[in-house]
Amino acid sequence: MKATFQNGNREVTVTIAGSSEWTKDAMKRVYFDLSFEGAKLDPIASLYEVIDGGTRDNTFEAAGRTFGYQLGLSCDSKTKRREASAAVEALVKQITA
Repeated sequence: MKATFQNGNREVTVTIAGSSEWTKDAMKRVYFDLSFEGAKLDPIASLYEVIDGGTRDNTFEAAGRTFGYQLGLSCDSKTKRREASAAVEALVKQITA
């Protein structure tokens, strides 16, 4: 699963390379391992599915499932944040397809 987006003047491709499960108390999440091509810094810091519990991060819902994500330091403008968020949405749609 991959998505390509603009990050400033760079074209970045993000790929899901794997996943791992994390549990603490009443929270359970599945974190996706992301790899990037064309970026100096990771534009998406983390992407995960919320299985149990909540999150204060940005969220996206698809197919009745909730996904949380954090953008990286390189997303320092509205345009970069919008593009990276759209890439997260594209990845989530591929995950839930």
